[in-house]
Amino acid sequence: MAASLAVVIVTLALQQWFGAADISSFLFWTFLFAAAVATVAPAILKGIQPLPRWMKYGLLVVAAIGGAIAWIYAVSLVLGPWMGAFSFSLLYPWMAGIAAQLFYLDRYLPMDEKRPRMLRGILISVMLLLGAVILLMGINFALAYFNGPAKETYLIPADFAGEFRVVYGEPCGLNPPLENGRRLLQVPPNGLLILQYPSKSGFLDTEYYWVDEHGARSKAKELLEPLDSRTSHAGVRHTSTGSTSGPIQVGAPATSASQDIEFSDYTVFPRNQRATDEKMVNKREQQLDSLVVARVTECRRHSR
Repeated sequence: MAASLAVVIVTLALQQWFGAADISSFLFWTFLFAAAVATVAPAILKGIQPLPRWMKYGLLVVAAIGGAIAWIYAVSLVLGPWMGAFSFSLLYPWMAGIAAQLFYLDRYLPMDEKRPRMLRGILISVMLLLGAVILLMGINFALAYFNGPAKETYLIPADFAGEFRVVYGEPCGLNPPLENGRRLLQVPPNGLLILQYPSKSGFLDTEYYWVDEHGARSKAKELLEPLDSRTSHAGVRHTSTGSTSGPIQVGAPATSASQDIEFSDYTVFPRNQRATDEKMVNKREQQLDSLVVARVTECRRHSR
């Protein structure tokens, strides 16, 4: 476990801790993986025990690589498209973890009558650790649910199609009104919505409505499929959340750090559209990038 976690920590440090929130989910699946390895490892080690040391160690490395790949495939069957939500590669941490576990068991797991007692101790330890992880995940879930972002309702023009972007934490941004305890956000025709309140992580409770020229609303479906999938329904998909470098204040030293621009991107699929045009998506993103920098620069200049 320590080997897997060490690889993840190094990876997160190299990418400036982007994706640190994924550690709890990673530990959950890693403890399940460790339990499975602890169950089958004694039989594997007993079978290769008579082999020369170099051959035995080579087989353990091969087993670590194959086991990590097999576990990734197994987890992907459970999580489906959400498997891609991890912000770091799972192959190398799990390869390092299973290799360390196999070499440790090969060194310290007795092959005599004490083995059953040793196995019980390992399994009990794994179950206790797994229980602790589940408890921590439950606490984390409760905190994220009760301390997450406010409920939001997006009002989208009926003829709007493509991407729109929501920018957070800008002093000249909108402070949207509340309707039935939900923030009411009107998407403008240019697709850029700048808000005063900062971005907040946690569980999202978001609703989307089409609004016609008479102000009548009809609920839009929230789409969870990847962008490259074919969808037969109109709706809205939350495509990404991130940040980009903001403008540097005029007259500031060249080495001055800029205040990042935090944003979320959404894609609106109109009726009868079954696939996205990647060229149009890229063009729209470039237009939004330019528009965001221009508007945020003006916003911050007038707010000083």
